[in-house]
Amino acid sequence: MAQLGPALLSLFEPGWGLRRPVAVVLTSFADDLPRDGSIAGRRVTVRLPSSAVLHREFALPAKARRQAAAAIATHIRQTTPMQGRGLHWKAGPPRVEGDRLVFDVLLAKADQMSGLADRIARASGRLVAIDVEGPRAVRLYDDPDISTARRRWVIGAGLLMGLGVAAQLGLIELKIREGQRANAEVSASIAALEDRLVEARAKLDAEDAEAKGLRADLATLRLARSRLPLLVSLTKALPDSVWVSELTADTDRITLSGFVAGDVTVVTDTLDAIDGVDAVTLDAPVTVDSLSGQTRFQLTLRLKSDLP
Repeated sequence: MAQLGPALLSLFEPGWGLRRPVAVVLTSFADDLPRDGSIAGRRVTVRLPSSAVLHREFALPAKARRQAAAAIATHIRQTTPMQGRGLHWKAGPPRVEGDRLVFDVLLAKADQMSGLADRIARASGRLVAIDVEGPRAVRLYDDPDISTARRRWVIGAGLLMGLGVAAQLGLIELKIREGQRANAEVSASIAALEDRLVEARAKLDAEDAEAKGLRADLATLRLARSRLPLLVSLTKALPDSVWVSELTADTDRITLSGFVAGDVTVVTDTLDAIDGVDAVTLDAPVTVDSLSGQTRFQLTLRLKSDLP
């Protein structure tokens, strides 16, 4: 019963009242807020179009669903400038493609979000959520201080103020906890059954998959040994202004992509001068990354035929 006191007091925070959050529709983080005073003293939910954030798809095996958050975070650090520092990301619900889960990952600059929250605060409001609209809407940001339990209290505040019966409030809280516990147990059972199904499917072709993996690993090791001197020369030649996000070595070529703080000719001229490189060609149009302002490139190094 002692825990009910803070929950009741949270309903009467000065300046916030019991009304539902007011929705503000913007086209970008930089849009002007309403000037009619509609957000003063209110909790605010901002709705943005899909075009206001950057989208990236990330796929992983269905059996690794429990490690999805860690895998997505690692992928963002490896494929974005400055290892994703200064970015806020949120993955939407995955879609199933065969034995894979494909996530739509939304990225936005953290300073844009904090700037929006500051502007709402200066208008005497409080940002509690940012929703990105689209076919599969995603909540990009949710105020951690607005918990599920508190929302239930706010919705039923009128009845709670009239009743004031501590025993009934304790019973409601107990039922909520029992429901949450039961829901967690059902969810855990479903996840365990799904994992067992994935493992059963994997056992059917485990031996063949292991043999293929060993052959692929052997080929990769042989190729890496033959290309190691050239890769060392490439690493030493590239200046600090170049950041490589992906590199693939083949028997007669090396493909790489990344970012450069300047003109892409800095990369092509440097690589073309490396001993053992026959030609350097761009495989895709050169673009400027909307988040970092750096130049994105993708190119292929054709190797000389006399290399081992």
